[in-house]
Amino acid sequence: MNCAIVLAGGKGTRMNSEIPKQFLVVGGKPLISYSLDVFEKSPFIDAIIIVTSQDYTGYMKALVKENGYKKIAGIALGGKERYDSVHSGLELIQTLMSSGAGQLSRDGYQARTIYLSTMGQDPA
Repeated sequence: MNCAIVLAGGKGTRMNSEIPKQFLVVGGKPLISYSLDVFEKSPFIDAIIIVTSQDYTGYMKALVKENGYKKIAGIALGGKERYDSVHSGLELIQTLMSSGAGQLSRDGYQARTIYLSTMGQDPA
C-alpha cells in the first residue's frame, strides 16, 4: 500500500498573504486541489493523508467532499514546524493501520509513505 502525505499547514507569512498559498485560487481551484488531483488519479497511490492547520480542517473536509476524493484516509493537524507536521501525518498512518480502520489495513499490507514537499524540495 502506498500512502501520500500532503502537507498543507503553511501560513503564507513569506507571501504576506492572509490566505495560505495552498488555498489560493488559481485557474478556478485552490492550489492544494492540483496536488490532491494527481494523487487521486495515480494508480501508485492507495491512500492520502492531508496535514493542515486547525483553522483549515473544516475547509479541507468540505473540499474533499466537494471534489469527491475517494482516497483521503484522514486529515491530521499540522505542527509548529514542518517536521512536526510530517510527524503528525506519520502518526495518523500508524494509528489507522493499528486500529484496522479503513484503507490502511486492507489485506494486511504495510503502508509505504511518500512524502510530498509542497515547496518542491527533496525531503532527504
